[in-house]
Amino acid sequence: MLVIIGAFVLWFSFQKEDHYPAAANIGVLPLHGIILESQSWIKDLTAYSKNDRIAAILIDIDSPGGAVTPSYEIYRALKRIRETSEKPLVVSMGSLAASGGYMAAMGADTIIANPTSITGSIGVIMNFPDFTELIEKVGVKMNVVKTGPYKDAGSPYRHMTNQDATYYQGVITDVFEQFKEIVVAERDLTNDQVSALADGRVFSGRQALENGLVDGLGTFNDAKNIACDMAGLDHSTPTVYPPEPKRTFLRLFLDEAGSAIPDWSRWTSAIVQYRMP
Repeated sequence: MLVIIGAFVLWFSFQKEDHYPAAANIGVLPLHGIILESQSWIKDLTAYSKNDRIAAILIDIDSPGGAVTPSYEIYRALKRIRETSEKPLVVSMGSLAASGGYMAAMGADTIIANPTSITGSIGVIMNFPDFTELIEKVGVKMNVVKTGPYKDAGSPYRHMTNQDATYYQGVITDVFEQFKEIVVAERDLTNDQVSALADGRVFSGRQALENGLVDGLGTFNDAKNIACDMAGLDHSTPTVYPPEPKRTFLRLFLDEAGSAIPDWSRWTSAIVQYRMP
C-alpha cells in the first residue's frame, strides 16, 4: 500500500513539474471576454508571482471591459506585484483592450498594443431597462413599498425621473473621476490631456501610442520578447499557461445547469461598468 501511495505522489510531482518545462518560463495570463469577476484571475496571478520558475508575466488582454469593481481589483493586483516583485509584467493587447480592459492593463510595467488593437473607451456606463410599456400591454401592475425616494431609482418597472437621472449621474461621475485619476497617474499625463481623451472614444493601437496611452506597438510575440529582454532571458524561453482547474462531474453538471438558466438579475439590476457599449 505504501509503495502505491509513494508511486502516486512521485507521479503527481512529475506531472506538476512538467507544467513548467524549464527553470525559467514566461507565464502567460489571459484576460479574455467580459470582466465580471476577478478573484480566480488574481489567484493565478499571485501563483505566478510566487513561482520561482516564472521569470516574467505576460498578460494577454482581449476584453471590452466589464464591471467596475473586478476591473479595478485586477488593476490593483497587478500594480501591487509591480511594486513588490522584480518580475516584469508586460501587457499584450489583442483585438480589444477597452475600458475596464484598459484599466487592468495600466497595472503592468509595459503595455504593448497591436497597431490594429481597439483600446481606450475611458468612461463609465450604466444601462437601465424600461419594461413599463410591456407591463401595461400584459396588464401587470407593480406595487412598491420603499423607505426613501431613491430606493427604486432605476427600476425597470417605472419610467426614470429627472431626479433619478441626476442622482445616478452623480454616482457615474464619481466613478469616472476615479478612472481618470488612474490614467493621469499611470500614464504620466495631465488632467487636461486625459479629459480630452476620456469621452468614451476608442482608439487604434497606433492612435493610443500617439496619445500616450500605451508604451509600444507589436504582436503577442513581440510582447513576449520584450518580457524576455526585461527578465534577461533568451527569446526562446518557453511560455506557459495556468494549469486547468480540476472539474468534477458535479461541477460540470452545475456549470451546465447554471448556463441554461437565465440570470434575470442582469436584466433587472443596473451594473456600473467600465465597458464598451
